[in-house]
Amino acid sequence: MTASHEHFAFSLLKTFLANLARTNITHPGAPHIVIATPRAQHHEMGAYLANTAAANCGWRVTFLGPDLPAAEIAIAARQCGARAVALSLVYPITDASLTGELTQLKNALPPECALVIGGRAAGAHATLINQIGATLIEDLTVFCTWLSR
Repeated sequence: MTASHEHFAFSLLKTFLANLARTNITHPGAPHIVIATPRAQHHEMGAYLANTAAANCGWRVTFLGPDLPAAEIAIAARQCGARAVALSLVYPITDASLTGELTQLKNALPPECALVIGGRAAGAHATLINQIGATLIEDLTVFCTWLSR
């Protein structure tokens, strides 16, 4: 499979997932979650899956997309009164800049706003995730369980 095949398949899947998420009716008082990938994280497939899962669990979702600085994610979370921010970490697994980004984001969020982090590369940052008081999400099943608590 080439990169162009991957991009084409993702564009189809992205449209499907966006339409699936839109079919969910959320209650105006439902909790709000902001979903994104942090700076230098360009792969958004996991974030799209999280978007659909959260919508299916009855959450109001603000999807910001990939490669956003911590400060921008925090501003969006504050503006919409988010109960949680979910980040997807995919590649690169050994991104040293994530330490500063994740720490800055956690510190900029209101205390009542949880930070949950998943994706293929999240496990490689488990120590940091725990140190900053965020929650490591191993897979979509765990994410759905977390959303339903």
